[in-house]
Amino acid sequence: MQKYYFSVCANFRDEAPYLYEWIVYHLLVGVEHFYLYNHKSKDNYMEILQPFIDKGLVTLNDMSDDYLRKPASQKGRLKKIKEEMQEIYIGGHANDSRWTAFIDLDEFIMFEDKNDNLQNIMKEYEAYPGVGLCWKWYGSSGILKKDPGLVIERFLEYVPLEIYKTIVNPREVDLSGIRYAPAHVFSYKNGAKAVDEKFEKLENWERSKCAYADIPPLEYVSAQSATHSRFYVSHYYWKSLEEYKNRRHLSPSDANGRPKDRDPNCGTWHLYGNNPQYRNLYHHYIWAHSRGQRGSSTIPYGKNEVDAHPHFSLSQMMEDRSILLIAKKIREFDLDLFCDKKEAC
Repeated sequence: MQKYYFSVCANFRDEAPYLYEWIVYHLLVGVEHFYLYNHKSKDNYMEILQPFIDKGLVTLNDMSDDYLRKPASQKGRLKKIKEEMQEIYIGGHANDSRWTAFIDLDEFIMFEDKNDNLQNIMKEYEAYPGVGLCWKWYGSSGILKKDPGLVIERFLEYVPLEIYKTIVNPREVDLSGIRYAPAHVFSYKNGAKAVDEKFEKLENWERSKCAYADIPPLEYVSAQSATHSRFYVSHYYWKSLEEYKNRRHLSPSDANGRPKDRDPNCGTWHLYGNNPQYRNLYHHYIWAHSRGQRGSSTIPYGKNEVDAHPHFSLSQMMEDRSILLIAKKIREFDLDLFCDKKEAC
């Protein structure tokens, strides 16, 4: 029986400093429930989550490294945490929610009209099994230290991308089919296709090349043009240099079980985060990897080659200050008052 109209499913590891902002933000835009999967966190995540658990807003699960040892159907490689999480969630909770977004804790579903919300907008897509939302890739804004403040107000510069994350009707997902990348693209029953925000079917997917032979490509872009006119996923990947270092080096592996020592000198952050010419350009990162580079701080590609890439140009770098109004609402959020207005709490 359906309990919620819109839920979020995510895994995390040692992300306590970001949990509150991420949950409250999504509550404010229409998410009713969170299915969270902890992978060996050692920080104070329970202190943050317990009030939301007590209100019935969060279902928390723990995942161990045992999940990484299970064989995957794709080319004999090991399953990653995300894949196992999705199978557990869909296997046990597919009927709980009409829509489920598989996003990470550095991703926020946002709207061009800041007064819009998921409860309203998703009703227009109920004829489809999934909706692909394009990324806006937020960079460091040149910030070195983890300053006080919310993520969405500290980092305002972004570049739009044709890479998608998917909101799905979990009852329509076909887990026996090939999923191109966890949470990015899904297979659906009876060969159905997801659509983008403009109701155009997503079917021509291109694989972004990855320089790491032991890591399956996770970046998938559509041959269709990026579209951010209604709603999208803001991805705060880089953050400050201090935060980047913490994420890459404090834990032996990330939430997918991958080693974190692939960029020991933080060369990629310095190139894209601290160099004004390339700041925030994840596009350049993809371009370099497609040429066989491995996160070097000396990638020998300049502005002309970056602009030549079919999916981006330096002229696309933008800044969004309208999000600061939502940051104010997050600061003023009162869980008890919020739940008094919601029968589900």
